[in-house]
Amino acid sequence: SVVTKVASGLQASFDRLGRRTIDHVELRRAAGAVLRRHLGFDVAVVATVDPTTLMWTHCVLDGMDRDEQLEDEVFANEYSGGDVLTLTDLLGAPGHAGTLRATAAGAATPSERLHDIYGSRGLRDELRLLLVDGASAWGALSLLRSGSDFREDDVRAVAAIGPSFATSL
Repeated sequence: SVVTKVASGLQASFDRLGRRTIDHVELRRAAGAVLRRHLGFDVAVVATVDPTTLMWTHCVLDGMDRDEQLEDEVFANEYSGGDVLTLTDLLGAPGHAGTLRATAAGAATPSERLHDIYGSRGLRDELRLLLVDGASAWGALSLLRSGSDFREDDVRAVAAIGPSFATSL
């Protein structure tokens, strides 16, 4: 199946990355390139997080330059507790992954991140993965698309690389 092929390709690429001696910034840049080859997206944010608080500590961007206003809006949204598919939510999600559009569709209130923050910039969907190694989260991945929604196959393929990516990080 397509998901098996993408997941296998991602896993093999991440296994090779994990064996290389590179720092965490280079690892995250390489991860963005691997993900771009296997999965279409417009923007990738590959972040480190504090394992205790899940606060973002450093981001590597692929597909856009740093936008401080967007960053401020996303951080305020993430840590205000009023939206869906937060990093805390991902701790309990299957595979520690999900898509914002699918999650927001079942929510009682509209997602501010989806409609106001991303929508105003022409972005349609976000696929998030919390990078968990055992019981600790070490990073987070956010893939953004403007043209189409992420599919469940995309979520499963990305979730499959989560543990090895977290271990490498």
